[in-house]
Parts: sequence; C-alpha cells; structure tokens
Amino acid sequence: MKDNDKVSEVTFTFRDGDNDITGIVVNPGGWFGKVYLVQIAIANALNPFYAVEADSEQDAIDEFADSRFSHHIDVDEEDWPKAVEGDDGDITDEESDYFRAGNDGHWVDLSNVGLTKAPMSLRYTITWNPLQDDVSAVIDQQLYIVRDEMADA
Repeated sequence: MKDNDKVSEVTFTFRDGDNDITGIVVNPGGWFGKVYLVQIAIANALNPFYAVEADSEQDAIDEFADSRFSHHIDVDEEDWPKAVEGDDGDITDEESDYFRAGNDGHWVDLSNVGLTKAPMSLRYTITWNPLQDDVSAVIDQQLYIVRDEMADA
C-alpha cells in the first residue's frame, strides 16, 4: 500500500445546536479525555476547529503551538517584540499583544483564537482505506505519527 493511500488524520465531530462541528484532532491520545477546542478566525467563511488534548488551557495553547498547525498562530520573526532595556537596567521584551508558547517559547498571536473545553458529545472519527489491514492498524499508525511528530518538535 502506498503511503498516500493511508489515513493521515484523526478528525472529530459534535453537534452544536443545529450545526455539526467537525475538525482535526491535533494530538489524539495526548491527555486521554481532557480536550479543548481551538477555533481560529481566519476569514468570514473559514474558521477551522481543532481538538487539542491537554491538562489546561495553557497546555492546549502550547500543544497547538508545537503542532503542524501552529502556522495559524505563529508570529513572523520580523514582527517579534524587540528586547529593550528598562530604567533599572533589566532587559525585557517590548510591550505587544503577542505571547510565548510551545516548548521553545516562540511568539504567537492569540487575538484570532477561541479556546473552550470540548463538549462531552465530541467524538473522534477515524476513516481508513479498505486496503489497510484493519482499524487497529490505522489507530496504531496514527498514534505513532503523532508521537513521532511530538518527539521531533
């Protein structure tokens, strides 16, 4: 089986009133049951949802900042706050609306991010190609991919 035929993402779904909400799970199996929803406001019609397993809101932001989806919140290096010397001689970052997140503490912009605890009705969805052995192989493959991605971060 070719790699491009294999399942590459775990998705989620839940019902919010009359709407079905779907998105991508950033780190399935990361915290087992503690899930936060991250919604990124990109444009009027494009506001993707992501499920992030984390122990707290700050952990969810850090997990997202370390994921392959972090480009939605990363601040371009030329826009990073500059280091300035205060009156007392201490070096601090200039004031900004940006925050540090992720394992490396890089700058992120959370002004377009919504973060809430996931509803109890949220369910992960896994689809698989019939050529793959069985669903357990798909789950194992996805968990290996996620764990490898986290180890490389």
